[in-house]
Amino acid sequence: MRIFLMVSGLALLGACAQAPAPLGSAGAELVSRNVVRPEALQVQIGQERALAKQAETLMQLSDRLVRRSTGKGLAIGTAAGCALVVVDASRAQSCLVGAAVGAAVGAANGKRDVGKRVERVSGNALVKTLRPMNVAMAAFKTDLSPLLAAQDAELNAMAAANDPRYAARRAEIAAFRTRLVDALQVTETQARTAARHIEAASHEGQGGLGYHWMTSDKLADDAVSARASIDLLS
Repeated sequence: MRIFLMVSGLALLGACAQAPAPLGSAGAELVSRNVVRPEALQVQIGQERALAKQAETLMQLSDRLVRRSTGKGLAIGTAAGCALVVVDASRAQSCLVGAAVGAAVGAANGKRDVGKRVERVSGNALVKTLRPMNVAMAAFKTDLSPLLAAQDAELNAMAAANDPRYAARRAEIAAFRTRLVDALQVTETQARTAARHIEAASHEGQGGLGYHWMTSDKLADDAVSARASIDLLS
């Protein structure tokens, strides 16, 4: 019994170490008596940067997923260079559009190379990308809703108080949300492209890939769902 408890405890500690820590929300402390507290606002801005980094990670993983679904590097990898935390909105848009175009090119090229791909797709390699991508997507979705709610509360409080920061902060939040939506669009496109590559390989005779293509499709669906929840304040 004592050995069992020790093993169980170690397993629990291992699981906790691997689980992503949620960002949390500054929303409860951000607004006090219809006043946006400056120190809490800085915490929230930090959370926005962290969520943008998560979106960037999803793009990079989806890029890797496409490459592993073909067994070679097609013209996909624009997303890896799109650092959403540091680029401005116009540069981010240009970069992300390039990534989406690259994914479309990859899909077209992949259709012409199914025969070779059948021998190259590795289920194990795909799992090594799908698992962290599932974790990253779950963390992103968990953190997204409370952050959006905190932003809405912040803007409502600023508007009610005629806060001079309102216009600039609203524009900043709108740009941030647009970058998230663009990142999710790239993630969806690339995950869907990977799913079609894997499905084609499966139909051409490579077995054991059902989980991989369904999981890739589910990740694309999750990206669509997360994107739909974001109000762009237009």
